[in-house]
Amino acid sequence: MSGSLARDEFTDGSDIDWTLLIDGLSDPGHYALTNKIDEIIRGIAAKPVGREGTFSTMVFSHDLVHQIGGDVDTNKNTTRRLLLLLESRVVGREDAYRRVVRNILNRYLLEDRGFWRGSGHRVPRFLQNDFARYWRTMAVDFAYKPRTRSGKGWAIRNIKLRMSRKLIYVSGLLACFRCHLEYSPGERAKLFGDSNRRQEVIEHLEAMFRLTPLEIVASVLTRYPHLDETAKKILSSYDEFVGILSDASARAHRCVSTILRQPAWEFSEFFPRLMVEKAG
Repeated sequence: MSGSLARDEFTDGSDIDWTLLIDGLSDPGHYALTNKIDEIIRGIAAKPVGREGTFSTMVFSHDLVHQIGGDVDTNKNTTRRLLLLLESRVVGREDAYRRVVRNILNRYLLEDRGFWRGSGHRVPRFLQNDFARYWRTMAVDFAYKPRTRSGKGWAIRNIKLRMSRKLIYVSGLLACFRCHLEYSPGERAKLFGDSNRRQEVIEHLEAMFRLTPLEIVASVLTRYPHLDETAKKILSSYDEFVGILSDASARAHRCVSTILRQPAWEFSEFFPRLMVEKAG
C-alpha cells in the first residue's frame, strides 16, 4: 500500500493505492491475483486510483532495483521505486518487501563512491538526486494533468502538491541528511572508513524509511529547539490540510481556494539553519 493510507492520513474521500510486488519467478496466477485484489479494493475504496496506471497492478522487483536512471527508468518506475521507500506499508510477505527495499538501498548507497570516500557531508547524493528528480516529475505532471483531464480537480491537486507531495520530497531529503547529522565527526570517520560496516549505515537509513514522511520531518523539527517555531508552523498547517481533506464539504472549491491563498511552506531557510546548528 502507498498514498494516504501508508502515510496514516487516510480519509473518507481517499483512494487506495496498491501494488502487487513480486520478488521472484513470474507465475501466470499473478494476473488472477491482481484482478482479485482489484475487486476487493474497489469494494471498499471511496474512488478509483489515478488513471495513469501507476498503481493497481503487479510490479516486479527487477525493474525497481536494476532500472535506475537512463531511458528504461520511466516515470512510473521511478514513482513506484521512490514511493516504496518513502510511503509504503506491506500487507503480506514482510520478508519479500524488506528484501526489495534493502536491495534498492544497496543500489543507491553501495554504488555512491562519494558517499563513502568523500571529504564533505556524508549525504547519499545518488539517492538525494533521485528524490529531487521525482519532485520535478511531480511538478511537471501537475502542469500536464489539467490538459488531459480538462482542468477537473485542479484545486485539490494544487494543494496536494504544495502539502503532501512536498512533505514526501522533504522527508526524503531529511532522511539523506540524517546520514550525516546523526553521527559525530569521530563516529563518521570510523563508520564510513570501514568498508565492513557499510551495511550498518544502510540499515540505519532503512529504519528511517519505516517512519511516515510526517514522522521523519517531525523527528528532525522536534530535535532542535531553534526550530520550534518552524515545527509549529509546518505541523499546524499540515493538520489543517488533512482536516480539509477529511471534511467533504471543506473539499469544495471555495474552501480549498482559501487555503491556496495562504503562504506555502517555506523550507528555503530550514536546511541552512539545520546544518548551521549541527555544525555549531
